[in-house]
Amino acid sequence: MPGRLEVTRCRRAHCAPDAVLRLLLGPETWPQWQPEIETAAGPSPLAPGDTVTGRASMLGFAVHGHSTIRAAGPDGVSEEAVVGVRMAIRYELRRDDGGTVVVHRLAADLPRGPLGRVLSLFLRWSLRRMQRRALDELVARAERAEPEERA
Repeated sequence: MPGRLEVTRCRRAHCAPDAVLRLLLGPETWPQWQPEIETAAGPSPLAPGDTVTGRASMLGFAVHGHSTIRAAGPDGVSEEAVVGVRMAIRYELRRDDGGTVVVHRLAADLPRGPLGRVLSLFLRWSLRRMQRRALDELVARAERAEPEERA
């Protein structure tokens, strides 16, 4: 259990992949659909090598963090983030018959040691909840942004 958390979630969005991609590549939108993010600043649209900095709330603590974009294209975005813990985050976008399938993969290195194991229990719950809420809100905002556009 301690050491690493890997979670994958999938949602269907009733909009074109571009509507989802615009939100992923616009760090100014991140606080709107990622509940733990309070501020995010970086170039827009994001490209590989770009860095976003900001502040988040994790387990009741205000933490400063950064995210480096590793890949960005029409099929998705991947980033390496450090917000209290190191995370690899990937959003994959696949066009389907009425919109877009959004797959969100999150892998986090969790704290080790006796106290780290206790903290990891809370982090596992928090990161799963964070991922579910962020994916739900990302899809909802993308659908509202372009309700008439269909893939």
